[in-house]
Amino acid sequence: YESTALTNQAKLDRIQSRALATIAGALKGSPSEAVEVALGVIPLSLRRKELRLNYWAKMGNNTQHPAHAAYQHRRQWTRKYSIAQYRAAGWKTQIELAQLPLLKKLVNKRKLHTAVIPPWELITPQTDTFLTTKGKKGSTEPWKLKSTANKYIKQHAENGVQIFTDGSNGTDEQLGMGIVIPKWGIKQCYRLPKHTSVFTA
Repeated sequence: YESTALTNQAKLDRIQSRALATIAGALKGSPSEAVEVALGVIPLSLRRKELRLNYWAKMGNNTQHPAHAAYQHRRQWTRKYSIAQYRAAGWKTQIELAQLPLLKKLVNKRKLHTAVIPPWELITPQTDTFLTTKGKKGSTEPWKLKSTANKYIKQHAENGVQIFTDGSNGTDEQLGMGIVIPKWGIKQCYRLPKHTSVFTA
């Protein structure tokens, strides 16, 4: 979000410039701007700006978000030219939003559905990936894999509940998700809003 040191930003710019020049097969000394246009890649400075504004748009209306206060509050200048404060992500975002009033107006009108429990307060569940190491394509016969999976689940999750989930997008570009819990006879399916992606499902 462009809050890192300027020297590190310059290093990243040089690394990207060399990488793009190699990919494009450009001659030595070719302007980096021309190479970026040829490959359709935006400069890192614009990419950082895009990330800042997207982040603000996602949490701007959620007053419970931990970063909300930092982005909404204009910190006072401790001295006439405070470089550290000017380059803070929240400060820069407020300046950029002042230059893009239409963006702020549109985002503020969007209805935001917040979770009952804030995601940052949820406990990260432990994930058992043992079976994924046994299920590589071509590593074993399907019947052996099924037998191994059933045996492992019985040993380590005897009292567990099997939950099947899936998400997909149809030919009409509509997204949907489904949840099935055979033990409890639960079958649910939902149509997701248009602004979501299949990964949301």
